[in-house]
Parts: sequence; C-alpha cells; structure tokens
Amino acid sequence: MSDLSITKAGADETTTKAVTFTEPLKIDISYNFKDSDITLVSSDTVHFRFHSYMIVGSSRVLRDTLSICGTSPRQVHLSDDNMGGRTTLKFFLDIIYGQILRPPSKSHEYENYERLIQFIVKYDCSYPLEHIKTCLRLWISIDNNSHLDQFFLFACLLDDEELAGMAIRSSGKGVSWPNLKINVKNISPLSDKEESPKVTPSDRDIPYHNRIDITSWKISRFRRIPDDFKFAFLRAENETLKNKDGDTDWEAIADRFLIVISELKGN
Repeated sequence: MSDLSITKAGADETTTKAVTFTEPLKIDISYNFKDSDITLVSSDTVHFRFHSYMIVGSSRVLRDTLSICGTSPRQVHLSDDNMGGRTTLKFFLDIIYGQILRPPSKSHEYENYERLIQFIVKYDCSYPLEHIKTCLRLWISIDNNSHLDQFFLFACLLDDEELAGMAIRSSGKGVSWPNLKINVKNISPLSDKEESPKVTPSDRDIPYHNRIDITSWKISRFRRIPDDFKFAFLRAENETLKNKDGDTDWEAIADRFLIVISELKGN
C-alpha cells in the first residue's frame, strides 16, 4: 500500500543510520520489548517494538505486508498522517495486547478514536474491529449524551446500524448545538416591516438543534455519512409522528431507522 513501507533490519541499515541519524530515536516505552521482532514506526516517527505474532490474527493487511520480508527483524513505516500517528498505533496495540481502553470524554479524545476506527477499517483488523464495537456500545450507555452525533458517525464508519440505532434512541435526552454567534445571511429581501429570516452557513452546525439530527450538521460532516444511513435516518424521521407531548419521538425514529436500513441492506 502507498502509505506502508517495510525495512529489513540488517547490518548495512544500522551502519547507514549511525551516520545519517541526527535526532534521538523516539520510542514508546509501553511497547519496547527486548524480544521484539518487528517495529511499527508511526507517521510522527515514534517506534513501537513488539511481537509480530500479535499481528497475525489482528490485521490481514499488516500480516500480508509482513510476509513479504520473511523472518528477519522488520520495520513497518506508516506515512498516513490522518490515521498513522502515535496515539492511533498505541490504541491499536493496546487492543491486541488486551489493555483496557478508556472511554472518551473530550472532543480531541473522540477525534483520536475516530482515527483508530479508520485505521482498523483500512487495515482489515478483525479482532480490534469487534473489540471497538463492543467498547462503543458500552460507552454510549454511560455517555452524558453530549456526543451522540459522534457515536452516530462512528457507527457510519463501522457500518454498524445497531450502534447508530442506539445513538438515535438516546437522543431524547441529548443536547443541542450551541449558538456560536456566527454571522448570518438573509435568505431574501423583505419589506422594512418584516424581520429578515436567517440561515446558518453550511460550514457550521445549526444552533439549538438536537446534535443527532443530521440535517443540522455542517456540510463537511454530513457528506461523511454513507447514503444508506442518510436515507434510513431521513426516511425514519419523516415517517415518525411527534409523541403525545408534541416532542420528537426519537425512540420511534430509532425503531424505524433499523427497519429501513435493514431493508436497504437486504436483510
């Protein structure tokens, strides 16, 4: 793959590096095993030294990549800055070595897990995939409902309709987008006596709307939702009536969403 490169660790390589390397080697202390036979180098040049047999059942792509080099000590360099950084590789190795992942609570932590999910999907990591799905189902049950939009996006990245349904179902207790005091634009000219209607620029989330409502998302995030998830959500929202209190019935929308997306997938 274009963002993977492998180097056999040998005498010639060591000699060359001794001459050309001018900065201290950055090594992750959690994964620096003395009996390691493989080194993963992140896009920010952090070295992870561990056991290649841990990769065999964890990532088909990395396993096939390693087979090219036989049994010699190897280095695999990840150059993709979006998902090949130190934090992503640390999370990945934590999963395959049985370490506990902490639930995210801040925006940057959700972003880190998003990169991990992208890595897991791209490199066909079967066990880590099931593990992160289990973690997300647990975390959404203890989340304070302030990041349900992120859980829905996780579901889209994982093609996990069950997790998406959980995010929608929980949104009855969810929070809305804040008002960021953005500059607004008039939709059309009106008379002096009429108040100009206002719209939110498409690169911003619509304030005061429930965060799970994908029509309130800024356009860059909305475009990341697969078409089948978009259609199922919008169809379910359109077909579901308000509850007896006049509020959006997110429970009913979640139920209908799961039916529609199952139909789309031919289940």
